[in-house]
Amino acid sequence: MTGRKILLVDDVPSNLKVLAAYIDSDYELFMATSGQKALKIVATNPPDLILLDVNMPDMNGFEVLKNLKADEASQSIPVIFLTSNDASDDIERGLQAGAYHYLTKPFDANMLRSIIDKALS
Repeated sequence: MTGRKILLVDDVPSNLKVLAAYIDSDYELFMATSGQKALKIVATNPPDLILLDVNMPDMNGFEVLKNLKADEASQSIPVIFLTSNDASDDIERGLQAGAYHYLTKPFDANMLRSIIDKALS
């Protein structure tokens, strides 16, 4: 294990399981089913990377990213959006807000692993 921590955030638990299966077992994985839960995890046990869904109730991924970037303790954590939102406006919005990358579902597992490795290098 590399000791690197990745936080997976998606309001659909089955999506979290599938996503975890795609990620190399060299990483320690944490999971949150809401933006609020994700922010609590980040505050107590900051990950090295966050994979974040956009479409979530109560607090969407853009709002979570805004909170992360506003906090000095979490603003440098790379965030990769993984979402079914493939509208160019959403992609541009995510990247302008400070996301490291924006992948749309369905995504290629090898590409995801490559992006994760690059973000953590």
